[in-house]
Amino acid sequence: MSLMNQVFRPYIGKFIVVYFSDILIYNKSEREHFSNLNQIMMALYWETLFGKPKKCAFLTQEVIFLGYVMTEKGIKVDESKVEAIRPGPL
Repeated sequence: MSLMNQVFRPYIGKFIVVYFSDILIYNKSEREHFSNLNQIMMALYWETLFGKPKKCAFLTQEVIFLGYVMTEKGIKVDESKVEAIRPGPL
């Protein structure tokens, strides 16, 4: 976690969220996304870090991250995470 925070410090809070080895890049436009993605890929390259292709998703309109569903309309709780604690019929 410390390494990830150190590597991505200039970008955290601007267009990236990092949690352990998970990286979320958020942008307002496709063009901005590619520019920021390039910066992140270069930071990974210079630090000899690698991503897992099967964990990657690009240009998505919705992503589940840390138990939340993030969309262009906002953030909401992932309903599958709260089903277990929701009270059933009495």
